[in-house]
Amino acid sequence: MPVEEISKPKEIAVNIPEDVLRELKWLAEIMGVSPSIALRHAIATDSYIQDEVKNKKSEFLIKKKSGSIHKISWTDAQEVTKIFESSPN
Repeated sequence: MPVEEISKPKEIAVNIPEDVLRELKWLAEIMGVSPSIALRHAIATDSYIQDEVKNKKSEFLIKKKSGSIHKISWTDAQEVTKIFESSPN
C-alpha cells in the first residue's frame, strides 16, 4: 500500500546480506542521502510500482538512449522470498 503521509520513524532491526548493504550504500551515495532515506525511497518506489502492476493500471517501460524500449517486470514477492530463503546467510 503506498504511503499517504509521513509518519514518525521507528527503529527496527533487519538482517541484510553484505551485497545488499553495499547496494544500499551505493544508492545512498549516488542520491546524496543517508542509507535510511535511500531505503525509504526504495520502499516507497517499489510500493508504488507494485500497486500499479498488481491493479493492472500500468506497465513500466524504459527507453534507452539508443531509442529502444523495454518492458520492466517486477518479480512477485513470493518468488523473491524463495530466492532469499534459499540463499546462504
